[in-house]
Amino acid sequence: MTVPGDRADEPNLTLHLLMVEDRPEDYARVLRELGRGDLHLTPTRVDTEAGLVEALQRQTPDLVLCDHGGIAYDSFSALRRVRAVAPDVPFIVVTGRPGQELMQQVLAEGADEWISKDRLTELLPAVRRALRLAGERRRTRWLEEERESLRADLLRQRGSRPPQS
Repeated sequence: MTVPGDRADEPNLTLHLLMVEDRPEDYARVLRELGRGDLHLTPTRVDTEAGLVEALQRQTPDLVLCDHGGIAYDSFSALRRVRAVAPDVPFIVVTGRPGQELMQQVLAEGADEWISKDRLTELLPAVRRALRLAGERRRTRWLEEERESLRADLLRQRGSRPPQS
């Protein structure tokens, strides 16, 4: 049985990366750090809500990285926008201002991870974890849908014959 899901360990994995970041130099730093791994990226950078909406309409990303305190947009708003369109896409907050309380709130809102821009060496392992988690969410949803489909089939079959004791 083929169960859709985990792409984190695929060799030569190509990901469509959507990054919400207002500083081109931070975007470049993140891409350099991700380039140290074996991920192949098709990156897109946006820095406004309108840019995010347009990017999400064009293509569902495989991964979203989001600066928390962008000039025109914050990670909470971006997270809600992404989850409305793609609930299983990994969402990682990459911030230059990590406060413990703020980061707990970001995670409580549904972000998969958060990484400080001062510790970008932790980004690649965080991306791998988030991709695995997203794969687990997809597999769980698929299995639940399969179970419901099988249950409906069984009920239809029983409806045509009396149940056995």
